[in-house]
Amino acid sequence: MKHYVKTENSDKKGFIHFFSEISLEDLSNQVHNCFISNGYKLKDGTSGNGIYEKGSRIARLLLGAFYKYFKWKILTERDGLEILVKVERKSSGMSGGLIGMNQVKKETKNLFNKLMAL
Repeated sequence: MKHYVKTENSDKKGFIHFFSEISLEDLSNQVHNCFISNGYKLKDGTSGNGIYEKGSRIARLLLGAFYKYFKWKILTERDGLEILVKVERKSSGMSGGLIGMNQVKKETKNLFNKLMAL
């Protein structure tokens, strides 16, 4: 059963998805598993509420667009009857130039669609 309800505040810095008919704990675990299955590591915080990172910031600075690096801040919390998942971009991709910025934009769309399918 699909729990996604709607999206608000979708822009280049992130988005907020709203879900219903699922517990906060289950949704947090599903968000965490979504990030882990896509190669991310939880760097700070707890499952579904923290900073997720993929790649190395230092390698990105040294190799530019040849090395991918993404960083996201995730917040999962109850908002009335619904649960919101706020995804905020914490790396712009500028260290990879125009190609790096496009990589981050593409990854944002990818996460948008994957989390919407929860």
